[in-house]
Amino acid sequence: MCGRDGELKGTDELRACGRGGVAQLQSFRSDIIDVIAQTETKRGRASVEYWRVVNGDEASRKRVVEILEWTDDRIFACRVFHF
Repeated sequence: MCGRDGELKGTDELRACGRGGVAQLQSFRSDIIDVIAQTETKRGRASVEYWRVVNGDEASRKRVVEILEWTDDRIFACRVFHF
């Protein structure tokens, strides 16, 4: 797990976590199940539900829901739930 208690703060922690994950990743596939989006002029949020398959291991696929919130062109919150 990256960050303190699974929480990333700042670009340095985010980059370090990303590099560590990419080093172990041979392949990644997301099979989208559903997308629910609400957008306004400058704000929006979306929920994306998908099956995550890592390194071709279909037997260990996980169901994932990501919730994103943004203002203008910047994401200010992202929550990811694995089932």
